[in-house]
Amino acid sequence: MAEEKQSLDDNCTWKIVNNPEHRKVLGGKWVFKHKRAVNGEIIRYKARWVVRGFEQKEGIDYNETFASVVKPMSYKAIFAVAAALGLYVEQMDVKTAFLYGDINEEIYLEQPNGLDQIPGKVCLLKKALYGLKQSPHIWYNTLAEFLKGLGFHQLSSDLGVFTWENYYMAIYVDDLLLVGPKKPEIEKVKQSLNKYFKMTDLGLCSYYLGMSVRKHLVNWALFLGQRAYLDKVIHDFGMAECKPVSLPMDPNIKLQAMLADYKPLPADLHWYTSCVGSLIYAMLGTRPDIAFAVSTLSRYMAKLGPEHITAAKRILWYLKGSINLELAFRGDLRSIH
Repeated sequence: MAEEKQSLDDNCTWKIVNNPEHRKVLGGKWVFKHKRAVNGEIIRYKARWVVRGFEQKEGIDYNETFASVVKPMSYKAIFAVAAALGLYVEQMDVKTAFLYGDINEEIYLEQPNGLDQIPGKVCLLKKALYGLKQSPHIWYNTLAEFLKGLGFHQLSSDLGVFTWENYYMAIYVDDLLLVGPKKPEIEKVKQSLNKYFKMTDLGLCSYYLGMSVRKHLVNWALFLGQRAYLDKVIHDFGMAECKPVSLPMDPNIKLQAMLADYKPLPADLHWYTSCVGSLIYAMLGTRPDIAFAVSTLSRYMAKLGPEHITAAKRILWYLKGSINLELAFRGDLRSIH
């Protein structure tokens, strides 16, 4: 907590002022998170002082909130190109990314609790602190303008992807994926970023958005996997001791919506919708083999019955038995014309 507070002070995130009479002072809270390695092991603990953004009023405390992130189809296309052409795949992380953007609105925030406070004072925000509704939008614009200054251009089909000659950069909030044919040029881009932002150079990409990234050293093939994520999903939804099956969906059943007067139990509704949401993330990441089953279940998010829950469990049973499957991109196709 003290480290986070010092980081906020060093970045001139706010100015300590008297409690205003004309504006509401937003609340804040500490959020504690951890970062995991490829195998799911916790490697770092983090504390963040965040704004209670739900207290903001549109048109007063914020206006624009949209911030683009790379689409699953786009980053998989980048991995495919990298494998086919034998490109370098590097990764960087921006430290306290949101704090690089200046805010235009007049926003007051209470002082962080649990640390030394000045009585009768509040924080007048200067930077886009975590939790503000406009923070992702401000950070994205800040980074996008910087990359354009380096000569990168945005893809019109995906505003989360930037290109420069044969180099690609995919942006997912503060996670940057850099891909290109020459290591020295990638290093130049990293150095330029480091001059303006505090960065963590993660080197060769081995873990991206919850997916393991494995590269074959001989033929450049790339493999994306989600074992750690799937392990957690299977455990969270109570299927850790289940018996695996060979198909994600029973070919002998035909699901139908329940009658209008049927009301599922709140616990069942929560379990089902949460489970399908988790399965959609796996499907979009590395498991297209469950796409049909998941798309079928997603039609019944409000009209589910016992058979729908069983069908969702079956997908978990299938994933239990196929947890090591990876999405493979064939490597070294440079000689193909």
